[in-house]
Order: sequence, then C-alpha cells, then structure tokens
Amino acid sequence: MQATTVIRSKDSVTGYFVTFRYKAPEDIKRVRFNGEMLFSDKANTTQFQFMSNGIIDEGVSLLARPEEWKPHYFPCTNGNQGAWLLDDMEYNAEHDIWSYTIPLPSGSYAYRFIVGGSPDAELNDRTDTYYAWDPNNAPYVADKPEDERRAAEYQTGIEVPFDPTKQIRSNAIETELTDEKGTVDFFTYTGSGFDGLYAGIYLPYGYSESAEPYKLLILCGGGVEGAWFNEGAAANILDNLFAMGYEKFIVVTPNLTQYFFPAAMNDEQFTQAMFYDLKEYLFANYNVSRDINDHAVGGISSNGASCRNALFSASEQVVGYAIFFSTALDEEVTLTPERLEIIKDIKVLHAYGAFETMPGWSEILLDDNGIYLDTFCSTVGGHQWTTWKDSLVYAIENFLWK
Repeated sequence: MQATTVIRSKDSVTGYFVTFRYKAPEDIKRVRFNGEMLFSDKANTTQFQFMSNGIIDEGVSLLARPEEWKPHYFPCTNGNQGAWLLDDMEYNAEHDIWSYTIPLPSGSYAYRFIVGGSPDAELNDRTDTYYAWDPNNAPYVADKPEDERRAAEYQTGIEVPFDPTKQIRSNAIETELTDEKGTVDFFTYTGSGFDGLYAGIYLPYGYSESAEPYKLLILCGGGVEGAWFNEGAAANILDNLFAMGYEKFIVVTPNLTQYFFPAAMNDEQFTQAMFYDLKEYLFANYNVSRDINDHAVGGISSNGASCRNALFSASEQVVGYAIFFSTALDEEVTLTPERLEIIKDIKVLHAYGAFETMPGWSEILLDDNGIYLDTFCSTVGGHQWTTWKDSLVYAIENFLWK
C-alpha cells in the first residue's frame, strides 16, 4: 500500500492511527516527516509568542508528541512550521515505501515530507534535502514554475474523524462531512501594473452564473495563495457550513507575500491591487456582487495588518466587513477624522487565540470611535491555524452579513 491512511483503532489514544507513506527515488537514503502535530494544555500554557526561528519564546512548558496526547490537549504549533513535529520515517525495503504512524485527534493537520540528506546528519540538518508533498494526497496549489514555489506550498492536510469515546473536543467541521463540495481553483491577474499575481478561489457547491450575484470574502495569510485551503481547511469548513444552511459566498485568497516580495508595492499600489484590480478581475470572470456591503476582507497576523492599513488609507470605503485574525497594533496607526469618515460603516471582527499576546487595539481604535466591533477568542489556540480555523467558523456563523 502506498497511500496515506486513517484507521480507527482501540489501541490508539485518540481512537485513530494515521500512517503517512511516501515512495522516494531509489537513490534516497532518508525521508523525514514534518507536520503540525505537537500538543499542550491550559495548565502548562500561558500567553506566548512565537519567534521567527520557530522557537516558542515563553509560556509553554509542555509540548507533547502525538503518542503522548491526552483528551484535554490542543494543538500547540506556530504558523511558520518552526515548531512542527519532525521525525525520521521508516523504510520498508519489501514494499519500497517510507512510512510514519502516529495517533491524532479529530481535525485537519498540515504535513509535508523532507526528502534526502545524510542518514547520519542531525534530525534538523536540511543539507541536500528538498520538500515534497504527499502525491496521494496532493495540496491545493497553483500551476507555476517549481523555482517559484515556497516551502508552504508543499503542505497538504490530513483529516481525522472524531471519536467521542476517547476525545472531548470535536474539530470535525474541518473535515469532509458533506457530498455538497465546492471547487478550488487558481488564477493570475495584473495588479498595479504587476503581472502574474496569484490568487486562489473557492466557488460554493451549486455555483451558477445565472444566480443572484454572490457575496465575496477576500482571505489573506499563510504566505501563499493556497494556505487557507491546505493548512486552513477552508474548503471543508465552507462546504460543511453551507450544507447546514448558511448563506453561500465566494472566497478569494490572494498571495499577499507576492505583493511585497519581489513586487515591492508601496501602500498605494497595494490598495489598488487588492481592492480594485483584484475585484475588477472577479467582476469580469465570476458572478460577484458589486455592492461593497457584500464584500469582506480578512487577514492573518502581518497580512491582517496590511489589510487594515489598506482599509485605513483607501480614499473611499471598499468593503462592508473586515476580519483581523491575530493582528497586533501598529503604533503608528491613528484614526483621523478623515479616516473615520471613510471606515465608519465597516463592521469589524477582531479574532485571536487565548494563548497569544494580542493587545486590545481594536477596542481602543474602533469601538471607542463608534464603529461596529465584534471580538472572538479561540480558547484552544495561540498564533496558529487552530485559532484561525476556529475564527473562520465563528465569522461565518455569527458575523459576516449579519
């Protein structure tokens, strides 16, 4: 067997075992597994921050491996793969397959393979290695030259069901629960004179060009245009909630990193590309409402800050709703009377994790100025996709177009 499998087992601490498999080229002597599968609990976690090198700076005294998982544990990994599980895979010569088996609780988990390197090298030594995705469970990725891909584009998600006899918290909303599946695709467009800007697009189940124009959510973050669909499990979340009866809408995921590296747009160019050129492309190619009150934007962390600054610097109101996922305060941001007049009708959601240091800038800058503000705190997350997936569910159920 070459495919990655999820098997229910009474011998698993979670009720399920996942076996990841990879067939490598003949000359490869080592393959490592890399995934967001470390856990902690509230008793061993206070507010923490992740450093750029992936080391947890403070506040976490427990990082449990999957086999150490307990029912009250929650995922505790950062958003840039630095604090991910890293292990050697086992080679089966008879079947010519590398494999790695761990128990996992319910939800969707991102992972990738690190192929190559010396068998004698340290575990975290990446010399002579390359990233590979699971060919039997490929990620959502745009068609582009290989040398343009970033490390995050090799990550795909594995889905694990909920076992109520062994687990407390169900994350089944992140998994495939319905046959009414939307579609995910990618496109390129020209923004502020920069050609070949990438974006992903989700069209809900039953999408029709002849239907009433669809509302639009622009979701940013994760470093690449496919991150929300791979690490963020957005397609599953949207499919499941739409099947439950929530209003269907279109989701677009532009690659904000590409706007700045190597595009190096200034703030004015970014606002033009994000809220005008992108929308014009969508109006011309999809059945999208032109009413700005039917438009929403959401951004994670620094991408959320970019969206916020663009909203505050635009010469007119460009969306009706804004979601700031784990977005910290930029001390230079001030709301002048002119800016307040432009954004006064935008409804804002500030979403963050209980275990990250997020100051209440939204309350200070927005609520005190009479702008509609909602807040959501994920009780089992820090600066990570666990928080942002929770927040997306909350936004659809309680905030967007309500």
